[in-house]
Amino acid sequence: MQIVQNRRRSLKPLLPLRISAIATKILLMLAVLVGLPSLLCIALQVNTLWLHYGVSTAYLLTCGCILAESITATRPVPVPPSSKTAPSVTFIVVAYLPNEQDLILQTLNHILNRVRKPETPWELILAYNSPTRLPINDELDQLAAACPNFRPLRVKGSRSKAENLNVAVRVARGDLICLFDADHWPGVDCVAQAWRWLSNGYDVVQGRCVVRNHSSNLISRLVSIEFEAIYGLFHHARSVIAQTAIFGGSNAYWRAEALRRMYFNRDRLTEDIDVSVRAVSRGLRFIHDRTIISTEMAPASFKALFNQRKRWAQGWLEVTLLHQLRLWRSRHLNVWQKLYWTYTLSYRELFTVLSLQIYTALLTQSLLDIEISPSSKLFFGSTSIICLATGIIHTLFIQRYQAQRYPLANYVLYTGLHWLFVTWKGFVSLIAWYDHIVRKQDWVVTPRK
Repeated sequence: MQIVQNRRRSLKPLLPLRISAIATKILLMLAVLVGLPSLLCIALQVNTLWLHYGVSTAYLLTCGCILAESITATRPVPVPPSSKTAPSVTFIVVAYLPNEQDLILQTLNHILNRVRKPETPWELILAYNSPTRLPINDELDQLAAACPNFRPLRVKGSRSKAENLNVAVRVARGDLICLFDADHWPGVDCVAQAWRWLSNGYDVVQGRCVVRNHSSNLISRLVSIEFEAIYGLFHHARSVIAQTAIFGGSNAYWRAEALRRMYFNRDRLTEDIDVSVRAVSRGLRFIHDRTIISTEMAPASFKALFNQRKRWAQGWLEVTLLHQLRLWRSRHLNVWQKLYWTYTLSYRELFTVLSLQIYTALLTQSLLDIEISPSSKLFFGSTSIICLATGIIHTLFIQRYQAQRYPLANYVLYTGLHWLFVTWKGFVSLIAWYDHIVRKQDWVVTPRK
């Protein structure tokens, strides 16, 4: 895997070439996934109304799942009683310096001064990789001298977050390990909240991630509401429906013994999703608690958002292809959980291809002059209305269960651009498919300020 740091000046002259390369990838994938099926249908004079019905049904199924998860998210997960015992705790913050040097001290000071610690031993480890020693290292050394519980850990030879985590986990002394990215500010009582679950038989607790810079620009406004949907509704619904969850990479709490049984794979673009699937298939118990809140920073630019989402899309595809069968073979999951994980992984990928076939259907119907009956027009029109209504209803559920108050403009923007945003993410997935096919794995670091 090649790790690339964003350098605005050096990449600026290459921007037209980069846009051209992205457009070429999209066109090639559309040619394969839409053009070839269209040519085949035209050559065989196939009536593609059945395809139109199939795609519309898939859209309705997806809308139904979104609404079902939104409604299910209104149900609370029974919280176990507080434990009378307190664990020893290790906080691990992962960073790539110099990328996060402007904010890492704020994060460390937040954990040291704001987060409530148990009376038992605790430690804070900054696990980072860096190409060279930086001025920030002097400040980290001063902080370590002033606070014996803090330990900066430079992982020599590391080129990934996964390698930083693996080394930090090996040297961690706590029974409870709390994992955070460099921009995350966890809640005051996160340790006690997480320990309620871990002391009652769970191995991993995933908290809720909330965007801190939620009104900085158009990107942060969209992402802030999107994250409320992901962490406030979908992740919570997953725990209610299937008694499972996904480790999201940060604001996560592991029993140390369980985490040491696993490892983070440096060759995965989404090492968090990879370890989630492997851990679940081995019988580790996951839960999502949306009351354990950590704030983070949304990408500051469209380019940063694109690079982040392309990596996520390619990483999810990679994990799906590698581990879907592993889940079905697992003796630790019931049939319902296996079906739900299949929906989460495989259906997610298949829908990207299936949704594009609406263009195949429309193109062939136009070229072959296929007549559409009034009843078919009514069905297709109703499907479009239901899809639009689903986005609005879904946003109302997000607002009802938001972690914090957002400006009305954020919700209006998210509702108005929802399907455009979804379509854009679909095209990002196409680019991810292309890069996966040609075995291109660039991890472009998301700039943090």
